[in-house]
Amino acid sequence: MDKKSKQYYIGAAVMFLFSFILPSFVSPWAEGITDAGVTIVLIFVGTIIGLIATNDCILAALFSMCALVYSGIFEPAGVIGAFIGNPMVWQVMTLFALSYVIVRDGTGETIARFILTRKGFQKRPLLIIAVLMITMATAAVFVGVFGALIICFVLLKSICKEADIDPNSQFGRLLYLGCFTSACVGVNIMGKMNALHWATAQFFIDGTGVDIPPYAFSLYSLVLLAVFIFVYILSMKFIFRCDMNKLSGVDLIQVLGTDNTKPSRKQLIPLLAFLLIAVYTFFYGFIPEDLPVISGLKGMENIVFGCAVMAVLALVRVDGERIFDLNEAFTKGINWPICLAIGSLATLGGQLLADDYGIKGWLVGELGSTITASSPLVLLGIAIVLSTVLTNFFSNTATMYIMSALVASLCMPFLDAGYNIVVFPVAISTSAQMAYLTFASSGQATLLLSEKNITNKFIWSSGLLVLGLWMVSAFVTSSILLML
Repeated sequence: MDKKSKQYYIGAAVMFLFSFILPSFVSPWAEGITDAGVTIVLIFVGTIIGLIATNDCILAALFSMCALVYSGIFEPAGVIGAFIGNPMVWQVMTLFALSYVIVRDGTGETIARFILTRKGFQKRPLLIIAVLMITMATAAVFVGVFGALIICFVLLKSICKEADIDPNSQFGRLLYLGCFTSACVGVNIMGKMNALHWATAQFFIDGTGVDIPPYAFSLYSLVLLAVFIFVYILSMKFIFRCDMNKLSGVDLIQVLGTDNTKPSRKQLIPLLAFLLIAVYTFFYGFIPEDLPVISGLKGMENIVFGCAVMAVLALVRVDGERIFDLNEAFTKGINWPICLAIGSLATLGGQLLADDYGIKGWLVGELGSTITASSPLVLLGIAIVLSTVLTNFFSNTATMYIMSALVASLCMPFLDAGYNIVVFPVAISTSAQMAYLTFASSGQATLLLSEKNITNKFIWSSGLLVLGLWMVSAFVTSSILLML
């Protein structure tokens, strides 16, 4: 048995131990915590360990589902409804199905080439870098981080060759790192993986009852990314002292050519459907409720509106062919491991922070007396720093959910005081994407660290400084949003 298989079975055994055996032996450790509360904590910990050790989202979800029923916390029908019937699960399923067509037809690459070949961006070094980072974030929305990074690294090699930039220079390496971080944070804004990150908001919804509209989550993520891109480019010029003038002679139109820079009708129609869903998500909160047809659209909410758009899209034909086959999209496009991971962690998070089990009250009592008595900026700073540090030595997904569960339990006093706590899940989920110091940080970190020009010395010197820049920019930006 190889090392990977041993790790898988050890992880499964530990998950079984935490989910089924330990709840019978571990007693409540504080007044107010119920036996069911202890069980939920152990199942949550076991699920996180299982996700990290086995990298098998379906196995972890099935273990947690069975454990919740075995322990008597859920009835069988109830746990299935909570996992599969969760609105976030349905939302990510529809986005996966629609994104499948966009990826299949190469729309993400076409959009990237379209943005980069605009005449106004050519031969302007600072603008070229900004556009590169924005383009990678945009590509990640449509094709995911891995797809965006594959496009990114091929493109950067061509640009470095055209501009006579040594990929092993500080400037070349920072170009790679800047595009990498933009793609990683970009998935937080919208797209098929957005729901995985938006699940962090569910902890705050369950823990405080706050309303967190998807458009607000996406908008705040976009603001944090935009500020970071601005800070990053300035740091390249004034902190890292990069000679950006080499890019002044680069014409991306010449580098990329003029082919495949405009979407075809087959690409454009699904893209417009995707954007229509995005626009609905952004402006859902502003739709009036007293107009007959419009109010009906608002009543559909995000998930059903997305289904309606796909149903209409399935009827559209281009050159006599259907451009969106529902059977193909739902069978080949949906990533069931991700869907079940979202369902299981959202369900466990909701139970973890429910008042009935005493866990939230204990966390507030133990951790919150000092933090909640001070400024919310203290908790915000702790959340950003811990999320950024932990994600580089720990699973980024696990970091998101653990930090969200802890911070959400402490936010109620700040919500009552009128602070905009929507910022907290955004700050946590975006910070958890800044993962690249080690191979264990994230799957996408492997792509970056495997590039020949990205050395350990660069990562642990300049890369550390970039993480510091992220924490400062994220904290300052989030602090302003917190006061709105």
